[in-house]
Amino acid sequence: MADFDTSGYVWQPPGAKSIYKVRWEDLSPFEQGYVQALLRGVDLVGQWLDTVDPYRAPGFSDLAPEALAMILRDCEARAPAYAASMRYPPSAGRSFWRVRQHGHVPTFPPLRVFLNDAGKVCLASSGDR
Repeated sequence: MADFDTSGYVWQPPGAKSIYKVRWEDLSPFEQGYVQALLRGVDLVGQWLDTVDPYRAPGFSDLAPEALAMILRDCEARAPAYAASMRYPPSAGRSFWRVRQHGHVPTFPPLRVFLNDAGKVCLASSGDR
């Protein structure tokens, strides 16, 4: 697979953060690893290639603003020191995503990853439809 696309930005809903336009560089390495693992999921990439763009995998700017807000909240709640610190590598964020999706973190149940009508990557609790 090609390099992960970190270009562009995601607009945040008002009140979600002190800045409204979030760039890849605004995320900590922990948050970057979490996003990479989420967006490289086989089911999501297959759905993306079939319905949105057959020539590229989803990248950072393809996240829905609400999904990014949830990611930032969850990373902060899981490990406040990780989310704010530049000391923790992206592998820690990737690991958190994987163990969460396998149901190994009781306080963070697996999430359903899907595309909305605009082709943006969204997240919901597994029970939400």
